[in-house]
Amino acid sequence: MPEMVGLWERVKDIGSGGFGMVVLWRNVTTDQKIGQFIRLTIRSPSPYGSLLSHHGPENRWKKEVEIMLKLNHRGIVSCMPLPGDFQLDPAALPRLCMEYCEGGDLRRVRQGYSLYVRLCMEYCEGGDLRRVLLRPENCCGLPELEVRQFLSDITDALCYLHGLRIIHRDLKPENVVLQTVHGKPLYKLIDLGYAKELDQSSVCTSFVGTLQYLAPELFLTNKYTCTADYWSLGLVAYEVVTGVRPFLPNMPPAMWMQHVSRKDPSHIAAERMEDGVIQFRSEISVCNHISP
Repeated sequence: MPEMVGLWERVKDIGSGGFGMVVLWRNVTTDQKIGQFIRLTIRSPSPYGSLLSHHGPENRWKKEVEIMLKLNHRGIVSCMPLPGDFQLDPAALPRLCMEYCEGGDLRRVRQGYSLYVRLCMEYCEGGDLRRVLLRPENCCGLPELEVRQFLSDITDALCYLHGLRIIHRDLKPENVVLQTVHGKPLYKLIDLGYAKELDQSSVCTSFVGTLQYLAPELFLTNKYTCTADYWSLGLVAYEVVTGVRPFLPNMPPAMWMQHVSRKDPSHIAAERMEDGVIQFRSEISVCNHISP
């Protein structure tokens, strides 16, 4: 990959995930920064072959591109025009531009890939919510004003998606990023690789998403609709307030889901006591920064 494309300087490789790699570019004239997502396919044996060479991930990638092209919301990572210098690249295959937010949970790129289909993403300097929560000062959750901002931004973004009959299905701190707008934080959703479009009467039964934030109906492969996103939002919201996941955070998901699926609707958290008893609570932990 070249170090310069027209006026664009390659700054660094951000990392890679199941679909490809992200490269940070800077315009040497305007200092604008963008992230370019480059789709990967295996061309030689790799330990990630099962992730990148099967039709499942390929279809997920194509579906994400289709969905992203339909969206226009300040709380969702957005597509943007591909800079002309990249369009003139004779080696490039079809590409799409997309907003980029720095700090995702990405893996280092391995050798042995061929590159195609690029996404261009706007630069967001705040990183992802997971990195924010891992800061020592946030061990008991975020300050109240930041919690309120998070809830406002992400619920608004989810309502927009659901209004279009799109389910995100993988809401978690790693898929929420921060951007500073007029001196204030703006929380945005990223990674619609598991997103699903519904018709007027359809429900889903597929098992997708991240286990720790998965709604019980997904985990149990029951039918579900967009309400599954609100379970995940509730878990993330609790973690934003307290710094920890609400339901048995140190227990494997397959085990804690057995308890959670039988909980009372009023219970919002559970912990395992020293004697092994599972205790449910209807109130948040007192270790937080929220006003009484």
